[in-house]
Amino acid sequence: MRAAHARNDKIAQFRKKKELEEFVKKMKLAVRNKSVDEEVRREFFIKFLNKSIIDANEELDSIKLEKQMVDMRAMNIAGGNKPNQNFADVAAITNTEQAEHSHRNHHHHQQPKRKPMQPFIITRNSAQKAVFGAGYPSLPVMTVDEFYDQRVRDGVFPDEEKVAKMNRDQAIAAAQDPNEKEDQEKAIEEVQIENDDPEYLERMRRMDEYKDVVRRGDGNRYNRS
Repeated sequence: MRAAHARNDKIAQFRKKKELEEFVKKMKLAVRNKSVDEEVRREFFIKFLNKSIIDANEELDSIKLEKQMVDMRAMNIAGGNKPNQNFADVAAITNTEQAEHSHRNHHHHQQPKRKPMQPFIITRNSAQKAVFGAGYPSLPVMTVDEFYDQRVRDGVFPDEEKVAKMNRDQAIAAAQDPNEKEDQEKAIEEVQIENDDPEYLERMRRMDEYKDVVRRGDGNRYNRS
């Protein structure tokens, strides 16, 4: 019960301190104005003093706890015990009453065994190592040409020789005489007709069917005057 009351008192004191801090922070600049009301100024200083009192009490409790820890360490040394013996019990003391109770009973309790900490890594650090080279060999394993050749073999990048040949054929076709180009196309068609090329015959058959369905002159007749 006493521990529950002490806990409730600490919670209430913490909330009161937060309210006082918010009020002091909000009114700190306002009270510097000479035209501010005296009642407002008086309320500010009263709450500022109350906040200072709470801070002072917290500092006193901390000093008392440190003093008891020092006294207990001195008793352990005087009794021939190790300096860090029962240190976990002392660290668990949160107020004067608990400190006195722990001081009377700490010899009857053994220090609990702590579980070993598991290793862990921070995701952000591991990601940075992977990016900046600490997570993998930062030295290159192949040259740029070797990398390009590998991509060509995988079919990701085009082959330089094939690209050059295609560009060369396109340049020759663009520089060719239109009449000569037309003669070449006619010669190719004649060869396909003589050889009964199925692809050429199918294309011509589809063209004949299209001409039968779509008469000459058909199309979009709208917007015509």
